[in-house]
Amino acid sequence: MLLPRMKLAVIFDRAFHAMADMHWRMLWILIAFHAASSWAMLGAAGETGLRAAADFL
Repeated sequence: MLLPRMKLAVIFDRAFHAMADMHWRMLWILIAFHAASSWAMLGAAGETGLRAAADFL
């Protein structure tokens, strides 16, 4: 039981350090990608009430 927890802790530690070492431009690109993909998925799911730009942003 301890070994999977240690592996998970190592994965989270690596992810945290990768995110902390990112440049601001890459961070903004990831934020924009997340917003665009979320907006596209809402459209694909038929959530038209949540897809309007005023409601989404």
